[in-house]
Amino acid sequence: LQNQDPDRSLVLVAVEDGRILGSIHAEKREDNRAEFGLFAVDPSLQSRGLGGMLLDAAEAHARDSWEVDEGVMYLLEMREDLYRWYEKRGYRRTGVKVPFPEDQIGAIGIPLVELRFDEL
Repeated sequence: LQNQDPDRSLVLVAVEDGRILGSIHAEKREDNRAEFGLFAVDPSLQSRGLGGMLLDAAEAHARDSWEVDEGVMYLLEMREDLYRWYEKRGYRRTGVKVPFPEDQIGAIGIPLVELRFDEL
């Protein structure tokens, strides 16, 4: 996230007692949509509302500071459990499939299945 334009990019980090609890990145795209990504919550804290608060804050910033009405994100196809959570928040699958970036595969090891993202 180095060299990000602060007028088009935001990183929110939830911290308590010096411990990172969760984070999210938002970026204003050229098509005037906000893209949300790098969204993570400590597994021991999931289902307690922290993820919702982070996404709410990122969406509010996109709406209020960038005047963006629509958000987009990319979710690994295999995470069916997460689709329900995003759908409850109003996100829907668009039918667009995006392959996992080949230049990033070495960073995660060799996947056992093809990795693709669904656009929401």
